[in-house]
Amino acid sequence: MNSYLRQDIVAEPLINRWYATAYLVSPMTAPLMVANGHLPTMRSFASAPMIHVNALKNPEMQGGAYIAHGPERVEEIKSLIAATQQIQAPLLSFAEAVKELDRVLAQEAKGFSLEPLYAKVPAPLKGYVELTYDLQCQPAMRFVEGLLYHSPVYQKQSQAIAMSAGYLRIGFPDRIMARRSSNTRRAPASAGPSKRALATERSPTLMASAN
Repeated sequence: MNSYLRQDIVAEPLINRWYATAYLVSPMTAPLMVANGHLPTMRSFASAPMIHVNALKNPEMQGGAYIAHGPERVEEIKSLIAATQQIQAPLLSFAEAVKELDRVLAQEAKGFSLEPLYAKVPAPLKGYVELTYDLQCQPAMRFVEGLLYHSPVYQKQSQAIAMSAGYLRIGFPDRIMARRSSNTRRAPASAGPSKRALATERSPTLMASAN
């Protein structure tokens, strides 16, 4: 008997169980997205879930920073908060370092050479940022994005594919999850599916069969 994926299934790219938008894919913007977007939104839901429920009943509020779950999912959201703080700790440290460096530049960059300020660059940013002035002569930081793909803030193990819909994924009782391994190299197509760098969780409810 042959099995195949049902025709009504849609594959979604996820990062730490959130839909993989462009801001989450890039290691330059992902830390700020997690620290300033995901965590505040989840904490808001955990403390007052009905605000989110009622807000999403208003069409004008669609697309806002709300979680489309009921209060029965509060404990799962709290678990995701804890997991985010643990697993994505390097991203949170990076985001805090960006705030600190921005404060340093605002207070100490007065139009002269920025070279002395490199000594005050926070540790999570060292080697990944250049200090400069913009066209309005305001101090700014420029990230070397290519290097960040080789830094702790780029977490391959948080990348996954889910057969589902929506933006936030907590549990996967009826979904196939394929996660990219953090310590395996890409295998050639000829190696076959058993050699690919994917760890898979299978669910029979997503599969169909053909005789």
